[in-house]
Amino acid sequence: MPPLTNILDLVLHVDRFLVPLLEQYGGWTYLLMFLVIFAETGLVVTPFLPGDSLIFALAALAAKGGLDIAVLWVVLTMAGVAGNTVNYLIGFRIGFGNVNFSVNMIWRRINGVKLHRLGCRSINDVVICPC
Repeated sequence: MPPLTNILDLVLHVDRFLVPLLEQYGGWTYLLMFLVIFAETGLVVTPFLPGDSLIFALAALAAKGGLDIAVLWVVLTMAGVAGNTVNYLIGFRIGFGNVNFSVNMIWRRINGVKLHRLGCRSINDVVICPC
C-alpha cells in the first residue's frame, strides 16, 4: 500500500510538494496543476482536492519567480472554466429529473398549486407578466 499512500499524500498535500515538483517536472507542472484544478472543480467525486490552498501556494511560488504568473493565470482559468462546464454537463445529464421521478412530480404539483393560487397557468406567466 505504500504507493497508494504516497499518491494520496501527494494529492491531499500538493502545496508541500510544489517546489520539488517544479524542480523535477519544470514546464509539466502547469499541466499537473491544470489537471488538479480541473478535477477539483469538474468531477463530482473529487471535491477533496486542494483547490484554493493550491492556488494560493502557486501564487506565492510565482511571486518568488518559480512560475510565470501570466501562464499560470491562463492555465488555472482554463482549468476552472472547463471543470465547471464538465460539472454542469454531468448535473444536466444525471440531474434532478432523472434521479427521483416521484420527488420531481411532487415538486411540480406543489409549485403548480402555488402558481394557480396566484392566478397563473404556468411559470411562463410569472416570468412574462408577474401576477
